Amino acid sequence: MPRPPRLSIADLMRIYRVRARKELSQNFLLDERVARKFVQSAGRLAGTHVIEVGPGPGSLTWAIVEGGPTAQPPARVTVVEKDPRFLPFLEQLAELAPCPVDVVHGDILDFNYDAALPDPTLPVRIIGNLPFSIATPLLFGYLKMIRGRTGPFRHGAAELSLCFQKEVADRITAPVHSKVRSRISVMAQHCCDVSVAYPLPRSVFVPQPKVDAAVVRLVPREPALAVPYSELDLIVNRLFHSRRKTIRNNLLVGSVLLPEQVDATLEAAGLAPLLRPQNLDLGDFQELHRALANSGLLDLMRP
Repeated sequence: MPRPPRLSIADLMRIYRVRARKELSQNFLLDERVARKFVQSAGRLAGTHVIEVGPGPGSLTWAIVEGGPTAQPPARVTVVEKDPRFLPFLEQLAELAPCPVDVVHGDILDFNYDAALPDPTLPVRIIGNLPFSIATPLLFGYLKMIRGRTGPFRHGAAELSLCFQKEVADRITAPVHSKVRSRISVMAQHCCDVSVAYPLPRSVFVPQPKVDAAVVRLVPREPALAVPYSELDLIVNRLFHSRRKTIRNNLLVGSVLLPEQVDATLEAAGLAPLLRPQNLDLGDFQELHRALANSGLLDLMRP
């Protein structure tokens, strides 16, 4: 017996009388053409296990099960949705999809990836039109998991295609010397190849936000720095306390370090004290970590 034709996402939202909730930072992609391009920017999905973060009414989910650029569906899809109003949408989608779709009601920040990914042979793809309010903390959580090889990254082959505010996307991908280079630039780029895969003007969202967005693709790789994640984050966070201040001043502000200690450490690292943090490349952070650790100042910087 043939499957019944599916209703459009917009029709389903009208039937169920569902609207975006401001407190959940919900902005939906209802245009199927835009949703397909978003998913196509994630690359080949055939033979992968896709985890979709915050599917909402399922626009991206339909594009995912259609198979992206190769029109070959993934081996499996898991969608994680916090808002219970969208569970009927997603359960209907699961019945019609050409591949297995697991619908999980829960918060992605508390999600058990180990339980959801039982087959270690399947490459993982993480895709999501993220609520802007959780996008940055979620990314930092993923970066920590990448370095620790935990969660979806425990077997290595996991790529991310996530939607951020354009301002955040620009920071994630900002090169050395860029005025918008920041903590998130260094932390993402030291362990991932990053790129803006697909710009999303604010006009494609419902309701329309006040800012444009972009899909950022992050492909994990071997870390460029032989520095523990927590220690790198401590140093980077301190140096980017203020992008307008010099690295010397940022190391001194609010710390117990003495000026002569900071000067000696920067000299040992081969760094000019008047440099600003956005002028440091990954190798500079490696040398600064070495100098701070050798001098014992790194322990003094810990909270």
